Amino acid sequence: MKTIRLIIAIDSFKESLTSAKAADAFIRGFKIGNSKATFKKLLISDGGEGFTEALVNNSSGKLFSVSTRDPLYRKTKASIGRLNSGAFVIETAAAAGLEILKPHERNPLKTTTFGLGILIQAAVNRGAKEIIVGLGGSATNDGGTGMLQALGVKFIDKKGNELATPMTGSSLELIHKIDFSELKKLSSIKFTAACDVKNPLYGKMGAAAIFSPQKGANPQMVKRLDAGLKNLAQAVKRSTPKSNPDRPGSGAAGGLGFAFAECLKASLVPGIDIMLKACDFDRHLSDSDLVITGEGRIDGQTGGNKAPYGIASAAAKKGVPVIAVCGSMAQEASALYKNGFSGIYSIIPKPMNLSEAMQNAETNMVTFAEAFSRTISSLRKG
Repeated sequence: MKTIRLIIAIDSFKESLTSAKAADAFIRGFKIGNSKATFKKLLISDGGEGFTEALVNNSSGKLFSVSTRDPLYRKTKASIGRLNSGAFVIETAAAAGLEILKPHERNPLKTTTFGLGILIQAAVNRGAKEIIVGLGGSATNDGGTGMLQALGVKFIDKKGNELATPMTGSSLELIHKIDFSELKKLSSIKFTAACDVKNPLYGKMGAAAIFSPQKGANPQMVKRLDAGLKNLAQAVKRSTPKSNPDRPGSGAAGGLGFAFAECLKASLVPGIDIMLKACDFDRHLSDSDLVITGEGRIDGQTGGNKAPYGIASAAAKKGVPVIAVCGSMAQEASALYKNGFSGIYSIIPKPMNLSEAMQNAETNMVTFAEAFSRTISSLRKG
């Protein structure tokens, strides 16, 4: 029987498996059922958890530990990376991530991106000329004001008073004027923001309406946050008349996309495009028979150029089949078969609640991979 050559490029399962652990579990299970296989493990992220590690790993870079602040402004540490190209990479999730907080701590009126600004400043202090920031996995809805505040931006209320540190979701409604003068020192730095959504800053499809409920917001909070983001956009427009809150991606990470695009002049780029280029994905495809990808949930948003979709699109151009694995799968996921997926499978072996599924994700991945590999093995014998 011919050896089957696999690429394993699975995104993280939120709050359950990192990209590396998901890949290792799949490989472990596959080996049990099929000894004639080779594997290329690629760490993957479209901008959320594991983005820094994956880019650093794929480009032989270096990690640095930095003292910063978490979403509730508590002291913590996080890593930033320097790639062999000289560019620095930072992930929002490391300092402002949802996974950092316990369920009862999640409240986007109280969370801040201030810690992300500290990480950016740390890269600047190390001589960064180019900074790539992953926007996924945030616990925040502050429109990036916390980050900007950490970089020296001053937010002023109607009475002329500077708003307190840190800026949070609840601070947005108080902004009247913004002093961006301190950002001039960053004008020579090229910023790229890895963004996997196309939502505007505010409105029915904006950051608050679509994403803040999963960060702990109730309906009343959603309305308040949405109004705050609109107020932020109006304040920014006074200083930057051409700013556009409807720019696709402005609503990413609770409005961080808006702050990066309009205040730091960043390019908003699909994170998976950055990742596939970094790991030279096309080269790996040239001598592979099958790609295994996936993420925690496969649904309609997956087709918005999230990691599995980007991988399937790239593989389809080379004629390499792609199998996606996930924890949960929405009904609309079947539409993805038109976009290069040969199969989409949930690894959940029996009915279980979310907590149980997350707790047993690694075991479930191993079990599924073994069963899948035995199927592949029997077919290849025929």
